[in-house]
Amino acid sequence: MINKLINTVDNHYLTNKKKDLKYIISKEELIDIIGIEQTLDLLNIIETSYPERGITGKDLKLNINIRRIEPDINKAQHFHLDCQQRKSKIMQIPLNKHIGGKTIYALNDGAIIPERNIGDIYIHTDEIVHGVTELKEGTRYSLFIQYYIQDNTRSSEQNKVIKEIGSSLDIANHYLSLNNNDSDKAIEQYYNDK
Repeated sequence: MINKLINTVDNHYLTNKKKDLKYIISKEELIDIIGIEQTLDLLNIIETSYPERGITGKDLKLNINIRRIEPDINKAQHFHLDCQQRKSKIMQIPLNKHIGGKTIYALNDGAIIPERNIGDIYIHTDEIVHGVTELKEGTRYSLFIQYYIQDNTRSSEQNKVIKEIGSSLDIANHYLSLNNNDSDKAIEQYYNDK
């Protein structure tokens, strides 16, 4: 399964030589690559994760890509939120070993840097601030599966607080409500409370 995913994105790389290549595929293409049983197992895992986020229903959208990243001098992905105007949950499956390129999750009680073992499944929501360390050696291959619902209800103030303090939407809303929706004051109070 893993070699087929890597070969698929490498074949696309031959005609599109980007150092950071996201090769978008359909559910049907994923079935062709890894088989129906494994595809349905992966989709079931992500569909049933984080039920409290309400990312279900007829408006649910699916995005699948195989990502291929080559080392680039001093290039790390700074802390960010995925899909700021969408409710989403993102599954990442590492497909190979490399040096660097570790995902860092910024949580309320500190940072977590999980081991990236081949075939492990990592799932996070659009509310989890994360970044990636510099890829030092080797090409980093990952399979990403994302379910999302368009969500234009999050304000720029909410996004700013979530990104700055690495919090959930609930915590951001708490501090914004205490500070008349002023994101700078909400961030300042959050740090003062810690």
